[in-house]
Amino acid sequence: MKTYKKWIDKNVSKMYGETVILTGADGSIGYYITYYLAYLGATIVMTVNDVNKANKLKDQILREFKDAKIFIEHIDLFNIDSIKNTAEVLKKYNPKYLINNAGVYHLPPLKNKEGLERTFCINFFGPYLLSKDLLPIIVKNNGKIINQCSVSIKWVNLKKMDFSDFNSENTKLLTQKYAKSKVMMLFDCLKLKKEGIRCEIVHPGASATSLFAPFRGGFSKHFARAIFPLMKFFFMSPSKACLSTLYAIDHNTNYGEWIGPRGLFKVWGYPKIAKLEKKFLNDELINSFFNYLKKLEKDFI
Repeated sequence: MKTYKKWIDKNVSKMYGETVILTGADGSIGYYITYYLAYLGATIVMTVNDVNKANKLKDQILREFKDAKIFIEHIDLFNIDSIKNTAEVLKKYNPKYLINNAGVYHLPPLKNKEGLERTFCINFFGPYLLSKDLLPIIVKNNGKIINQCSVSIKWVNLKKMDFSDFNSENTKLLTQKYAKSKVMMLFDCLKLKKEGIRCEIVHPGASATSLFAPFRGGFSKHFARAIFPLMKFFFMSPSKACLSTLYAIDHNTNYGEWIGPRGLFKVWGYPKIAKLEKKFLNDELINSFFNYLKKLEKDFI
């Protein structure tokens, strides 16, 4: 797959001596984020659920970047205990950056032992808890949190979105459940920005990634055979779709901005800083969401 090292050279500084925690590093976009971070000289902690797969991807990267510093730590963002335990391990790496890249899409509902639904946990609540635990170290190192969002939030109806229903049990469409979890991630970044914390919200546009792979359980093999070739033809490659995340390392947005592709419908092309729609900047809605979240944390944390 084509890589974009020349673009990286022009838009992202070298990162020797800087440590990055990356969740979902064993996914399609996660792999290329790791690849480019290795190219930039960063120390990378691949924080993954599938350690065996991560080791294979690490070996691939080391064949090209033999001096790369890459470590692997297990985390299950669907498991509250795993998040707490892994956060303690990750603190020892003294990270400057946390990239919350892990995510799931279109999966059948499934609850953990606390009764929390999988899409909510992996896409928002797990990364939210991890960010809270690592935030003091990242702030001390003048670092940054980068949250991977989705262009799908542009098509949600916030007026009909019930944030008290964290498990989205009243939301029938799986795509809407996914988008709702990404709106929560957006709100978290906006709140951190208001508090003066360096946090960026990014999205990859449209890309044929492993989110659509049938082994995850959301799509059938027949769907993959029929749709994947078309997606690869029309959508960006993961190698290009990940550039928004890399761009966010060096580029700072203002409150009410995010980073994503600049092309048609904001789903293709190289990244740029763009304004969020005003509907996402409703303080009353954001505060309401965090009031519900505080209640949830009291129950489970």
